[in-house]
Amino acid sequence: MKAAILLLALYSFACGTDEPTTNEQAGYAIAPEVTPVEIRLASPFDSADFEYSGLATVDEKLVLLPQYFLGFDKDTTGYLFTIDFARLDKYISGEDVSPITPDSIEVHASGLERFNHHGSGYEAIVFSGDNVFLAIEDIGDPTNTFLVKGEYFRNDNLIIFNSATLTEIPQQTHVRNYGYETLVKCDENLIAIAELNGANNVANPKAYEYDAELNAVKNFALPKIEYRITDATTCDDNTFWVINYFWPGDLNIINPASDWIAEKYGMGEHQSITKGVERILKLTISGDSIKLASPPVYIKPSAEGSSNWEGIAKFRDGFLLVTDSYPKTRLIFVKDNADGK
Repeated sequence: MKAAILLLALYSFACGTDEPTTNEQAGYAIAPEVTPVEIRLASPFDSADFEYSGLATVDEKLVLLPQYFLGFDKDTTGYLFTIDFARLDKYISGEDVSPITPDSIEVHASGLERFNHHGSGYEAIVFSGDNVFLAIEDIGDPTNTFLVKGEYFRNDNLIIFNSATLTEIPQQTHVRNYGYETLVKCDENLIAIAELNGANNVANPKAYEYDAELNAVKNFALPKIEYRITDATTCDDNTFWVINYFWPGDLNIINPASDWIAEKYGMGEHQSITKGVERILKLTISGDSIKLASPPVYIKPSAEGSSNWEGIAKFRDGFLLVTDSYPKTRLIFVKDNADGK
C-alpha cells in the first residue's frame, strides 16, 4: 500500500472524458460479443492516474505496469503491481468479489530518467525466466521506441534494469506519440509490434524480432490492421493474441481506412452504437509473416463509453485486460470465443 500511495502522489495528470463521434459503422454483419467480468481493484490501485499500460504474467501472478511507474522527475526507483492467480480465480468464480489489493515488486532503473515525463512512458513488459524487458516510448517527431533489459531477483522481490542495453526499434510512421506498445514473448525471443499498422499509416507494416540480448534477428510482414494494437499475450505454438481497438477521439489522428476484418467477420453489435472498436485478434506466425488466424473476440463495451485497452494477458480459458484511464481504470476477464465457442 505504501508503494501505491507513493506512486499515486507522483501522478497529477487529468484526462478528458468527452468522446468525438465517427460515422456509423454501417454495412457490417453482426458478430457475437463477450460480456466481461469486471474485477474491482481496491483504492488507490483503481485510480485512473496510474494509467496502466501493459500486463504480463510471472510465477502464477498477474503483473500490472503503470505507464509512469518511476514518476515524472529524476526518480530511479518505482513499483509494479501483482495479483496472485489464486485471488483472481476466487474473484472470477464469485467466491470472493471484494476489491483486490495488489502486492508490489520494487524496480530500480538508473539511467532511464529521461523517459520520466508526460508523453513518453513505459508501454509494455515481458518476463522471460530471470529476464525482464520493457518497451519505452520517447515522444517526438517521429516518436522513437526503445527496448531495455533487466533482471528479476525473485528472492529480493526486485527488478534492476540496465540502461546500457537500450535498443531502438525502427520507426514505421511519423504520427506523433505512436510507437511500439506491444511485445510478444516467443520462446526466448521478443517480437515488437507497432501501434499503427493501418493502410493509411504504414505502407508495409513489419514486426521486429530480437533475441534475449536485444540483438535484431529478423522481421515479419504484418497484415494491414486498422486502429491501434496496444499489447499481446505470450506466444504459444506460434500463436498469440493482441488488443486491437479504436477510440473515436483518435479518428483525425490515425485516419483509419476500410476495416477489412469487420468486412470479413462482422462487427460486434454494440461496437456500432458506441462508434468504437474493442476486440482481440488471434495471430499466428507462419514463416516470415504474421497472419490473422480466426474471427475476432469482440468485447461488449461499457455503458460509460469506449475503453482504452492497454494491457492483455492469457488467463485460464480467456483473457485479462486493463485500460489506462478511459473511461476509468478497468480490469476485466473475458472468455475466449475466437473459435466460435
